[in-house]
Amino acid sequence: MPAYDYDCRTCGAFTELRPMSESASPADCPACGTTAPRVIRPVHIRGQRSATRYALEARNERSANEPKVVRHVGRKNADLEKHGHQHHRNRLDAHAHAHGHAHTPHRPWMVGH
Repeated sequence: MPAYDYDCRTCGAFTELRPMSESASPADCPACGTTAPRVIRPVHIRGQRSATRYALEARNERSANEPKVVRHVGRKNADLEKHGHQHHRNRLDAHAHAHGHAHTPHRPWMVGH
């Protein structure tokens, strides 16, 4: 039976063994009996320094309620701004070579258009 972590607002964090079918439901705090929601904690990596582990947990805690909004600034290509990747216009068409014959796909199981 797997162990799940929960966070009681009054008593703090606790772990409880539960069947997987009950993994999404909250649990009652063993100390005060109030309902506590399940929390997802980062996996402990053996040999990880405490300072690094605490920094990762703090970042995870900060981003849980209000994730930081990141904006890409200073890019000059309009295509890059529109949809996040750049089209290489100097390359040949993906479906035909310079001589006009069809391109053989690298994945033969894919159906061509």
